[in-house]
Amino acid sequence: METSQQDPATAMEYCEQLDRVVAQHITSFEALAVLPGSPIDEADKMLQYRSYRETVQVPIFSALDHLRLVTKSVPALRGVLPFAHATPLRSAITAASTSLWAMHDEHETRVLRAAILNYYDYSNGLKYFNGRPADKYPDLDRAKDKVRQRMDYFAAELADRGEDVADGRWRPTADFDMVVAAAKMMRPWRDGWKPVTEVPSRWRWLSGYAHGMRWATAPNTEQSEADENGYSATTMTFGIDSLMESARIVQTLIETALDRYSELAGHTEDPDGKSSAPDR
Repeated sequence: METSQQDPATAMEYCEQLDRVVAQHITSFEALAVLPGSPIDEADKMLQYRSYRETVQVPIFSALDHLRLVTKSVPALRGVLPFAHATPLRSAITAASTSLWAMHDEHETRVLRAAILNYYDYSNGLKYFNGRPADKYPDLDRAKDKVRQRMDYFAAELADRGEDVADGRWRPTADFDMVVAAAKMMRPWRDGWKPVTEVPSRWRWLSGYAHGMRWATAPNTEQSEADENGYSATTMTFGIDSLMESARIVQTLIETALDRYSELAGHTEDPDGKSSAPDR
């Protein structure tokens, strides 16, 4: 798989190098302005309670944070926690894919998908509040009323666009389906790897590994000869190459989301590589 930097000699060097790249992405993304008249600016005007920019921006920051958790902790621990590191890498894929899924080519679809994400977000918030003990939270009813108000607003927005959340068959788009959609928005890698295949399969593998599923961990296990009772000892290993490969996939996916956000925010790249607003 192609990568934007020279391959380091060790995993520690790789994580230290990637950590600097991620830090730069965070700094530049925080400073990126949404230009007046840009697609994101226009989508912001279509929604209340939560802007379109926030809807797609926060998952990108989440993905960056999850990746940086890995790039910081591997050098600090002088090694890999395979189950623990699989979790933030998978979460980074999910978050970046969520943002890309919402940054569709068509304006109406972008607004629709933002409304779906926010309706689902507030519905989960209401479930959380419903599970809290009312005697310990005196403002709980007020908080739930506020969430219901926002749910009703986004439900109405969805109804105007042909999505009936009151229909018992209605379901929001699943995480994996967003990952598949995001992979289709990525450019093919020059070394022959195909994002449309590699990104969804990597998400499934990281999910299985994070949950300790046998199918995912089996390739990295060694078993001793069975004893007289038929039992054998299992030793699990985790190739550092697997971590680096996963991190590179995550990095490429996040950078695709960053590029897409920058484009929708009204920025283009001039021949000198500097960001500029399009002519209007």
